[in-house]
Amino acid sequence: MPHLESLGLKCDALVNGNVVQQVLSLCSGLKCLSLRLLGYPSSVQKKDLQEYRQARGMMETMSEMQLHELSLDTSLKICRENIFHPLLERCPRLEKLELESIYYGHNELALQHLVKTLKENKLSRLRHLTMGGLYSDQETVLVEVLSHVACGFETLIFPGKNGNLVVQPLIQFHSRTLARLDFRRAISFPSLLRLMIGLPCLRTITVPEIDGKPHAAVSLLDMQWGCLDLRCLRLNLGEWRRYAAISREGWMHSVEKAVLDYLFLEVAKLTSLQELSIGSGQLSFCMSMGYLEQLAGLKQLEILDLTHTQDEDLGVYEAQWMAENWPRLLQIHEQHTSTSFKETLLKKRPGVEFFKEPSYNAQLSDD
Repeated sequence: MPHLESLGLKCDALVNGNVVQQVLSLCSGLKCLSLRLLGYPSSVQKKDLQEYRQARGMMETMSEMQLHELSLDTSLKICRENIFHPLLERCPRLEKLELESIYYGHNELALQHLVKTLKENKLSRLRHLTMGGLYSDQETVLVEVLSHVACGFETLIFPGKNGNLVVQPLIQFHSRTLARLDFRRAISFPSLLRLMIGLPCLRTITVPEIDGKPHAAVSLLDMQWGCLDLRCLRLNLGEWRRYAAISREGWMHSVEKAVLDYLFLEVAKLTSLQELSIGSGQLSFCMSMGYLEQLAGLKQLEILDLTHTQDEDLGVYEAQWMAENWPRLLQIHEQHTSTSFKETLLKKRPGVEFFKEPSYNAQLSDD
């Protein structure tokens, strides 16, 4: 099968390593490979170890693969060491790498092998990296990965608990290339602002939660964002009410309000923005908050996600404003908007669709 260009191989139980090696050897022209070798570590027998060591020996004699995209997923150490590691060393054309279940045992060794392969310049074309789960004490190894990419990542999807560790190497080594950055867990507000300031090529950023109080970011509130061509901003600020005063007077003089004011001042400059999701326990896009009117310049906006805001406050005036100021609006993701809001918007813009789930979930299902 030398002319086969795409292959997805999934084994839900432990499979003979020699079989996997033979399939890869026969499909030498593959451009895209998804390899999922699953099973229970407790099921590994002595004969399995022998088979996989033999398979590794054959893998190490194989010619270079033509792969451009590679997705690897396993919960088994013997698959990682005897199939994945030698395979990575034979993919000099690889541009996109997805490593899923490295959060099982020995995943630090898997990351160290990736660092070794990068240092040896065997993955010089790698531009897109998606990581599976990481333990917090292994994220320092990922910093090494980010420090040894030949020409900089264009995409990084990062799952770790302490995303703050990757901020500096991202800005230092990837500021001229990084276009998509997705975190799967919380980062701090100072980390977020440093990324927005220091990554001018960024087109998409997803931050599911801001960790801790916003007060730590006060010193950065006079800094302008560098990512002025951002197309997609997904940001959940979390429930700040536990830190802020409940009274209106207290809110008007709070750090939380100052941070929101700063955020919307910078978002208003993102005139290429196509998707916007900003969530907070304090945030509403109702006219009385004053934030909605600041976004009149977002003429390219197509998707607005309100699922993490006080969207029940929206009514006729807000619907009229959106219809008049956002000519390309196609989708609104909401959970509690009023009937009057929906009816008014649909009357003026009948092509707008409403969804209950967050926009990011919808995008993942489309992928």
